Amino acid sequence: MPASGARFGSPQSSEAGIRAFNKIIAQAGTKYNLPVSDIFTVSQKASSDPSLIADDGLHPSAKQYTDWTNVIYKTLQNNKLP
Repeated sequence: MPASGARFGSPQSSEAGIRAFNKIIAQAGTKYNLPVSDIFTVSQKASSDPSLIADDGLHPSAKQYTDWTNVIYKTLQNNKLP
């Protein structure tokens, strides 16, 4: 199975775009003193774990959403947010 979404475009191009956008998000978080959760790192596991991809081969599975939720929850806890 190709990397997540590979049949929908160049994985390298997609990754570069995501990294550029995430950098902007991180900078805005710093500027406005807002916590930012990095779900991209955990999302990259989908290239070697097909259970993280929905049956359509593009979107995240429920398992992937759970992983994202855990990352976001830790960010909230670490920043003493509800």
